[in-house]
Amino acid sequence: MRALARALCAAIVLAPATAALAADALPSYGLVQLRGVPDGARIDLDGRPWLVAEGLDGRWLVVARGPHRLTIHVPDHEPREQRIDVVDGRAQVVRVGERPTRRR
Repeated sequence: MRALARALCAAIVLAPATAALAADALPSYGLVQLRGVPDGARIDLDGRPWLVAEGLDGRWLVVARGPHRLTIHVPDHEPREQRIDVVDGRAQVVRVGERPTRRR
């Protein structure tokens, strides 16, 4: 019985500290799904090469929280830019939209 009482007291004392640690442990990233990007397109994130599209409509990508700029490069087309704002622990679908304009 004393062991149980000690365990309960420890739990009560440690509960606020555990809650504070849990708040600090919130993710600093979100999930993004890019729809409408053709396979083979090159995607830059914030001006840096990020990935080459391959079946992105069904994949979730981990992206750091905050505002970002995506640039989609489809061969023989003008690059298309899209801005996104990633929120901690949230998932969002980004629809790239209509086909990019062909280069002349």
